[in-house]
Amino acid sequence: MFVALGSIFGGVCRYLLFLLFPFHSLVSLLVINSLGSFLFGFLASFQLPQTYVLIFLVGFMGSFTTFSTFSYEVFALFQSSKVIIAFVYIIASVAIALLSLYVGQYLGSRF
Repeated sequence: MFVALGSIFGGVCRYLLFLLFPFHSLVSLLVINSLGSFLFGFLASFQLPQTYVLIFLVGFMGSFTTFSTFSYEVFALFQSSKVIIAFVYIIASVAIALLSLYVGQYLGSRF
């Protein structure tokens, strides 16, 4: 039940961010995955009760960020022979997500 509750809000937030970048799905995914990695790192730095872990880390983050969509978009770029864009997107997504996770954990550990 807690996971479902978090998933509802995560999915809605994801949809709202896609509305901000309607013609740039790669930009939307990059923003979502980076923001999600930051938030995950920030929240994971706290000793959260199990209920909050289920709501925020499993439910919200599970529906807010997804690398299955990322994989699909990269695959589509390769199929369209946009190999350079695909590799740039892969590197940028992973690097920015890892950096965002680090910054989130660093800031969260300061509280």
